[in-house]
Amino acid sequence: MGKSQKNKPTWNIIRYFVLVGLLIIMGLIVFKTRNYYSFLSFKFKKDIYAYDFFPQGETDPRQVLSIKFTEPVKLVSNDLFRITPKVDGSYAVTEDGKKIIFRPYSGLKPATNYEVVFNYNAVKPIGIREKKIKGESKKKFYTPYLRVVESRFFFTKDIISGKENGLVGEISFNYPVELNELRKYSSMSMYVRKAGSLFFSEEMEVPFTIEEANTDRSFYVKVKNIKRDNSKKIFIFKVNPGLLCKSCTEPLKDTYERKCDMDAKEDLQVLDVINWHTEGKTFIAIKFSKPVQASDVKGNVKVYRDPETHGIHFLYNSV
Repeated sequence: MGKSQKNKPTWNIIRYFVLVGLLIIMGLIVFKTRNYYSFLSFKFKKDIYAYDFFPQGETDPRQVLSIKFTEPVKLVSNDLFRITPKVDGSYAVTEDGKKIIFRPYSGLKPATNYEVVFNYNAVKPIGIREKKIKGESKKKFYTPYLRVVESRFFFTKDIISGKENGLVGEISFNYPVELNELRKYSSMSMYVRKAGSLFFSEEMEVPFTIEEANTDRSFYVKVKNIKRDNSKKIFIFKVNPGLLCKSCTEPLKDTYERKCDMDAKEDLQVLDVINWHTEGKTFIAIKFSKPVQASDVKGNVKVYRDPETHGIHFLYNSV
């Protein structure tokens, strides 16, 4: 009895070192595989899983496609990704065999919805023949839809008279657009509120032209013979749904609308008159509420001396 009790601590120490040794061995195996999940799959599972497909959602047309695996695999046929619409390209497998990349030859189409069905028969596990490859059956993604990226509208003026004579706009898209297609899906209208009225008129169509600017993504919109009067005007330019870019499969989804206000004409007013005298001369300075032509001032302003008070006066007509 005494001998047995004496050897008991020794066996406990032996068991302790054996357990520590096993843990060290297990740790080395996990470290060597560099993937704990892969280690567990190798030791306790019969399946290899495909995961982390890229891209998802909106993606750049220049993007490559890829998918990862929990164990090294090899590609046995070039149809792992069955893509609709069809995309031609080449496959590549990373050095560790855990990622397959597909590079389209000419990029993805703009404004297009894609669906990828995974054909896992196109890949085989390396060395572990009994393992099956599993994962999601399909994924969807799309390239950015056609949209207006920038627009601006402004009123042009005659160089000589300085009077407004037209409305010009510039509109740009994220993809090339055919000029005739843009003309077909564009419209211009106007609302008018006359002086003294609280309400605008019904919508009226406005004649306009569209011309190509410096690229096939930018265009000029022009409305001629616009004159400012005593009514307020609101111009509305629209690009309607259905417009396609040159290589798109999906059309413009929503109506693009841009408004441009033309305020009522401001009546010309004389804000201030200053006169000062020097020996033998009298000068008069007239400040108007907005710029005027010198020729208009000469033709509509008269200066005279009051014969009784000898004061300097001037008369002006509407300029």
